[in-house]
Amino acid sequence: MFSHGYLLKFAHYSSGDPNIFLCDSAGQPLKELLITPPNTASVFLTSVDVGKNSQLGFAGKTKGAGGKPYAFIGLSGIDGVKPIFFNTGKYIATKIAVADDGSIWAVGATGPDNSTVSGQSVTKWNNYDTVRHYSSSGILMEHYLPRWESSIAYSSVTTDSAGQKTSGLYDSGGSLKQITIDGQLSGYSGAWNAKRQVFLRSSGSQIILLDGENQLVYRWNPKERNFVGQPIVGYFVKTLPIITGVVLHRNGDVVASLRCSDSISGSLRGLFRLVQESSGTSLEWQEVHGTLNKGHALGKFDSLLGADGDSLVYSRTKDKGDKSTAFYESNW
Repeated sequence: MFSHGYLLKFAHYSSGDPNIFLCDSAGQPLKELLITPPNTASVFLTSVDVGKNSQLGFAGKTKGAGGKPYAFIGLSGIDGVKPIFFNTGKYIATKIAVADDGSIWAVGATGPDNSTVSGQSVTKWNNYDTVRHYSSSGILMEHYLPRWESSIAYSSVTTDSAGQKTSGLYDSGGSLKQITIDGQLSGYSGAWNAKRQVFLRSSGSQIILLDGENQLVYRWNPKERNFVGQPIVGYFVKTLPIITGVVLHRNGDVVASLRCSDSISGSLRGLFRLVQESSGTSLEWQEVHGTLNKGHALGKFDSLLGADGDSLVYSRTKDKGDKSTAFYESNW
C-alpha cells in the first residue's frame, strides 16, 4: 500500500523486532519501526496507514497486565517516536484510514462474551456497529453499519456436552430469528486478510468502505452523517474478481486493480474505475484503457498500490527470479 509518499509494509506479529517498514515509491527502505504498546511482550498489527500530515496510524491487539487481551488503535509521528495507544476494548479495528483532519476511521469487529449456562458453553456476540470514527485523541465520535439488522440483538453459538453446536441470531426477547452457520458470525474480524478484499480509504472529507468479497461499496455522506451502500454488478463481477488495490481520489472517483479470468481471454489483470450502472442504483467496473494485462505478461500492469497526488502508483509484473521492486506512476 502506498499512502502520502510512503510505501507501507508491516509484519502482523512481532515480539521485539521491527514491525512497520516505510519505503519510497521505488521500494527503497526509509525507516524500520517497532510499534508496540508499553509493558507488552508481543503485538499483532492488523492495519497501518499514513495521514496527510505524516501521521502514522496503526491498529492491532495485544495482552496487557495479567495476560488480559485488548485491542487498540494509535498514532505517532512518521518516525514512530512516542506513539500514543488508545484501548478499544473488545472492538478490533481490522482496517483503518487516517483522515486529513487526523482522526481515524476503522472497520472491524467486536469480540464475544463466553459463559456456561446449564452445563452448555455459550459464545455470544451482541450486535455492534462495524465502522467507528475516532478523534486524534482516541475518543469514539460516531459509529455506523451494524453487523446485523436492527431487529437482531445478538448472535450466539451454544455447544452442548456432546459437542453439538447450535448457532443463531436472536431478538432482544431471546427469540430465534435466523439459524446461522458457525464461524460466520464475526463480521470484519478477518478484514486484515487479503482474501477478504476489504478496503477502507480516506481522501479529504470522503470515506469509502469497499467489500470486495460481497461486491458492495459504502460511501460516507457527511451531510446526512451516514454511509450509503451500493452493490457492484456487471460483467466483471461475474468473473469473480480478486481486488488487489483501491484508491479514492479527492474528486470522489474510485479505481481498483482487479484479477479475474474469462473463457475468452483467460487470466486478466487491470485497472478499473467504478461508474454508475445504467439503472442508476448500482455500480459497475469499467476498464481503464490500456491497462489490461492478459495472461500475466511481464512488464505489464499488475497491482494498484496507491496514489501520489494526481498520479497512481502501481507495480508491474516481473519474472519470478527478479528480486527488484519496481514501481511506476501514471496519471489518472
